[in-house]
Amino acid sequence: MIVKAKVKTGCKNQYVKIRGDFIEIGVEALPEKGKANLEAIKILANYYGISTSKVKLLKGEKNKEKVFSISI
Repeated sequence: MIVKAKVKTGCKNQYVKIRGDFIEIGVEALPEKGKANLEAIKILANYYGISTSKVKLLKGEKNKEKVFSISI
């Protein structure tokens, strides 16, 4: 499954919101050395109830708009 997401960094609380054709993910980490990307992967894995190894970042490593591949 391919998931389009917008990641908001520096949030007080982690969250996942469905917004039409994309998912909004709030992460506490700042966008430094991929920390926010790793946190977004963990949040998505937890949301779908799968391991983090089944979530891959396909596009948007240095962008707020990202595309993830999720193997269920």
